[in-house]
Amino acid sequence: MFGSQLGFMYFKLCLQIGLFKLVLSSNLACYGFINIKC
Repeated sequence: MFGSQLGFMYFKLCLQIGLFKLVLSSNLACYGFINIKC
C-alpha cells in the first residue's frame, strides 16, 4: 500500500517537472524566434 502510494507521488512529481520543462522550453522558443506565434 505504502509503496504504491510512494510510486504514484513520484510519478506525479515527474509529470509536473516534465510539464514545467515543456512550458519553459516552449516559452524560450517563443522568445527566441519572433516568427513563431504563441
